[in-house]
Amino acid sequence: MNALSYSKELAIYFDILRFQRHMSQESFTAEIVALRQYRRYLKGEYQIPQYVVNKLSRRLGFKPEYLLLEFESSKMKETQEVNKYHNFVVNYDFENAKSLQDSLSSHPLLDENNHLIFNYANLLFDFYNHKLNESNLISSIKQLVNYTSLLKNTSFSSTEIIILTSLLSISSFNQKDKIVDILRAYLDNEKFIISGHNQNTVLLCLYRLADYSGLCANYVDVIEFCKKGITYCNMLKIHYLLEDFYYYSALAFSALDQIDETHEMLYLCHCVLQIENNEAKKKKYYQYIESDFNFPNFDEFIITYLNKKN
Repeated sequence: MNALSYSKELAIYFDILRFQRHMSQESFTAEIVALRQYRRYLKGEYQIPQYVVNKLSRRLGFKPEYLLLEFESSKMKETQEVNKYHNFVVNYDFENAKSLQDSLSSHPLLDENNHLIFNYANLLFDFYNHKLNESNLISSIKQLVNYTSLLKNTSFSSTEIIILTSLLSISSFNQKDKIVDILRAYLDNEKFIISGHNQNTVLLCLYRLADYSGLCANYVDVIEFCKKGITYCNMLKIHYLLEDFYYYSALAFSALDQIDETHEMLYLCHCVLQIENNEAKKKKYYQYIESDFNFPNFDEFIITYLNKKN
């Protein structure tokens, strides 16, 4: 993050605290900084100097060093809440998503990446609830990440990759090859994307490539990308996208008429869903699997599978 972006986030945090302590902007900035300049800090037009940070902190009644620590802590909490909201949306848990959406909308978001993910999740929320059609979703995502300029970059944030690669799953999006090239380049060099959590970004890239390969009927590639994802998850002892890798593997093996492998992948997908114990996610995947594999009841398939295996 550059200094100007950090300054803007810090200024927004000051303004939230100012509002919570029932101070007007005029009284908050009086004899410290001109009101017009303070508003420039809020817009990210100028970097807030350290001496202004110190004086504004003390006017709020905090030591500057304590306030800065709390600022970083608040950003971490905010990130957790935004990610939770995004997960609610993609798992079709719309009741919890709406509640958290209202909470997050009640005040400005501090972190610019969180602001991007929140707006992206809002687009998905509207799309899944039939308030936004596919064409408008594509154009809105492009506008959100400044698509044309973004493709000229040689490095990307993990947030940009999350949003950009989501276009691969939209059937009417017709520039998939450009994004696939970005993902393949990243997998060749993980430093290509700037992130504090690159392991999740690697898995996301493998997931998107597996999904894209399936759409292109390249089922051997699907299995290979999923195998890498499963290996990576097991190595790191995390479950991120693990159910998807097993589910996509099952679809690919089924397309290749490899029945034993298909059933094993479905069983492992079931195991991951049981371990995570997320009812909304479990319901979503059960519906997918029962539809894709023509099962009346996925649990009954698992019981039959285990009986045969034993």
